[in-house]
Amino acid sequence: MGQAKEFMSKVKPDWCPGCGDFGVLASLYNSLAGLKIDPKDLVMVSGIGCSGRTPGFVDAPGIP
Repeated sequence: MGQAKEFMSKVKPDWCPGCGDFGVLASLYNSLAGLKIDPKDLVMVSGIGCSGRTPGFVDAPGIP
């Protein structure tokens, strides 16, 4: 536990080049690792739009 790569799923983001969501996702990975959250204790919930696909990019259960 404690490394950002532990939260990365095999699904790669397909946002537009230059999209700010890449930075948000990277910050999310780093924050979760810094908090030492076990991926099995995490549930991702998202809204609509491009960022709504975020649960697919995090190796944890999720609901879009």
